Amino acid sequence: MPVLVAWTNVTSNLGEETGTSTCGRVTLVHAKSDNLVLAGLSESGLWGTTDNGESWQLLGQGEGSEVLSGLPRSITTDPENPNTFWLATIYGDKGVWRTDDNGDTFQAQGDVRHNDLISLDFADADRNVLLAGGHEARTTVWRSADAGKTWDNVGLNLPTDSRASSYPLVLGPDLHLLGAAGYGEGISGIFRTEDGGQTWERVSKTGGFGKPLVAADGALLWPSDDGSVVRSVDAGLTWEEVLPRDTTIGYQALLQLPDQRFAILTHYEGIKIVSTDFSEIVQVTERVPFETNGFTYSEATRAFFVWSRDCSNNEPDDAIMRADFDYEAVAGDAGGAGGKPAE
Repeated sequence: MPVLVAWTNVTSNLGEETGTSTCGRVTLVHAKSDNLVLAGLSESGLWGTTDNGESWQLLGQGEGSEVLSGLPRSITTDPENPNTFWLATIYGDKGVWRTDDNGDTFQAQGDVRHNDLISLDFADADRNVLLAGGHEARTTVWRSADAGKTWDNVGLNLPTDSRASSYPLVLGPDLHLLGAAGYGEGISGIFRTEDGGQTWERVSKTGGFGKPLVAADGALLWPSDDGSVVRSVDAGLTWEEVLPRDTTIGYQALLQLPDQRFAILTHYEGIKIVSTDFSEIVQVTERVPFETNGFTYSEATRAFFVWSRDCSNNEPDDAIMRADFDYEAVAGDAGGAGGKPAE
């Protein structure tokens, strides 16, 4: 039986002297390819750590930066330039932000607001095509063809009884997918368009919940709101279930490690590592010590991070936890991972 890696509190000075808390105080944690790990705070901006959570600094303090408003919801990093990333926020006066200096300054992209996730056409060197999914909003998918200067709601062409249009995925300038499987009642699943959102077709009744994953081999993986995971190997035309229901939890519940294995967040059994063919699953961390919406992995520091989804309007002093895990350890053997074992 492998030794399960324990969780360490790395909340440290996060959010000190930034005002009162609101529901969902810590709204996201995102590890970039460098050693910068980002944490979003409700009404208190974006913070960063470069020492694995021992200390946090408020970002967006550079000259000329716009003040981030609302609740940070998700981050999308440019794969060719890690200093550039986009931030989606909800409940603020703007909903899409961009930085080109690793968070020193931020600029709002147009006037769209209240967005869960941003996706881009990274095959285009100019990053012209963006999609932003509306938070808890039906038929609301904002599309920009001019790098975020102007936006059109192509979600109006979805079925009116589809669920919230929260999770878009851009596969090409006109080829897009949308996950509509979260908030609300109605038609759930994955929708696909080949004409930039002028028409949509539902291609799967499952999947489409939370952040999708484009795997290293080009396959698409998407959790469902029942905890299952579906996969497509034909650009989203068809989908098959690869992990059964009640496997994952949270809207950021699936990621791929640098060695191509997958990591999943579970409700009762911590983080598990899944083989590339989905035939082997092994638990590597203790159970997460609080309710959470997701997790992230820092390749640079070899650690998982999770955040509390506390909604009691207090400021928990254990809002972010870290579990040290070396992905180069023998598959399924957390005991050789170099992490701190459970006491």
